[in-house]
Amino acid sequence: MRTFIRLLFSAAIISVVVVTYQGKNGFESLVRLNHTEVGLKHQEAALLKEIRRLEQDIHRATHDQEYLQNQARKELLVSSPDEIVYIFPEDRTAGR
Repeated sequence: MRTFIRLLFSAAIISVVVVTYQGKNGFESLVRLNHTEVGLKHQEAALLKEIRRLEQDIHRATHDQEYLQNQARKELLVSSPDEIVYIFPEDRTAGR
């Protein structure tokens, strides 16, 4: 009888340890959550950096006429009335 009680007690302790480690709110979940938190903090930092860059672009686009002209030239292929634009065909042998 004493052996049965020890075996039952040991099984209960093992069950508690397994549930503590692998349960819904166990150690394993805590480690996964910490890993996710670190990833989200890196993502947040990258997004904040992107927001600052976009805010600078907005500020420059609304306050800097030269910046706006350069962007129009680059993105929209716009030229000023006094410019002459030369378009050269691509050299197909350059990549060989």
